[in-house]
Amino acid sequence: MCRDFYCLFLGYCNRLITTGTLGAFLFYTMITLRPNQVEPHKLAVDFLSKTKGIKPSIIVAPTAFGKSVLIAKVASDIKDKLLILQPSKELLEQNFAKYIACGEYAEIYSASFGKKNIGETTFATIGSIKNLGGIFKEMGFTKMIIDEAHLYPRNSNSMIGKFLEESGITHVLGLTATPFKLQQNYDEFSNVF
Repeated sequence: MCRDFYCLFLGYCNRLITTGTLGAFLFYTMITLRPNQVEPHKLAVDFLSKTKGIKPSIIVAPTAFGKSVLIAKVASDIKDKLLILQPSKELLEQNFAKYIACGEYAEIYSASFGKKNIGETTFATIGSIKNLGGIFKEMGFTKMIIDEAHLYPRNSNSMIGKFLEESGITHVLGLTATPFKLQQNYDEFSNVF
């Protein structure tokens, strides 16, 4: 479980109370979508709710668009098992924090984060789950959001390709600010994936 994160979060709130800045913090954490995020949010929720004709999809949004907020709001509106994949510990922390700020609960499966738990909503890094496709399949996961999707190779021999094949995930939604495929395919430990 992610109790350590919640303890850190509560400790942070306690510091805000003692310094008199809790009101500003709570205002900030009441996450709402900006007008430019409303349509991508609707499209993402509609895509992840589809039952027929499903092909991987991608949302291209510029830097500073608020992709972490978009991921958090989409994830909180999908009431199904959901895996959220990010290429690094830093993005995992950012995306997880936004999701928690929406009042939701999730688990983390990432060696670099020091947590290996799977829940209804799970934030993970590919290097940590690359061999767990069968477990995610047994647990009934069919939906996945990939942050920084341009970093992941498309071939079936890659870590992500093997994971998708083993897991049987049917709904794959990528988010990126880079609308073309880069050739940098490394996980958070600098291993080629």
